[in-house]
Amino acid sequence: MATSVLATVLPFEKALPINQRMSQ
Repeated sequence: MATSVLATVLPFEKALPINQRMSQ
């Protein structure tokens, strides 16, 4: 399950700074 989420978030993270949003 975690792998599926990562695979779906990876492309989004490159388009939008989701990593920074999650960090905050």
